[in-house]
Amino acid sequence: MINSVLTGDLVQSTRLSGAELDAAMEHIRRVLQEWDTAGGRFTRNRGDGWQAVYPSPAHVLDLALALIANLRVEGLSSRISIGIGAIDDPGTADLSDARGPAFSASGHALDQMQRGQILAISGAPVSGEDKAIVVLLDERISRWSREQAEAVARTLDPNKSTDKESASSLGITPQAMSNRLYSAGYPSMRYALTLWRDAKIEQGWVEP
Repeated sequence: MINSVLTGDLVQSTRLSGAELDAAMEHIRRVLQEWDTAGGRFTRNRGDGWQAVYPSPAHVLDLALALIANLRVEGLSSRISIGIGAIDDPGTADLSDARGPAFSASGHALDQMQRGQILAISGAPVSGEDKAIVVLLDERISRWSREQAEAVARTLDPNKSTDKESASSLGITPQAMSNRLYSAGYPSMRYALTLWRDAKIEQGWVEP
């Protein structure tokens, strides 16, 4: 069975106090729980590091974008490395003793990330085309303003209401919301992610 493992660490974490680090980790945990109602697992490690299992790998890029957008709203950033593959052992109390190709791929890709890079993907089922898509997403994401990230975060919220209500909650008009999403490159990203997601479902990454 194919799974996805996300491994991350907060960027410039030395600037954060202990309380701010705790709040950042809780923020990551909350977003992950909102996306995974099936019971994926989250573990914090090494102070500013974290890891999570997400059992819907065909949707994992959407989740990664949601995490990045939500953190950007809070003035935070985390590198995120996605490993795709099998999980041999899910671990005991947490993920510290879990193992399998998905964990190895995620950890290795994080170690290989370049300066300034915040998103990567690796694993035996991952093609060169998959990596190319993630490179382009990473470049686009790096230029998000806080306001653009906020609009993307609201749009990706699995508990979102209507677009009009999302705009109203931000205190802006629907047209302003649309403009922010367009400036963030989200319409094109959404189309690309839909094509990518459909292809992965067809390849058996997850049931439709």
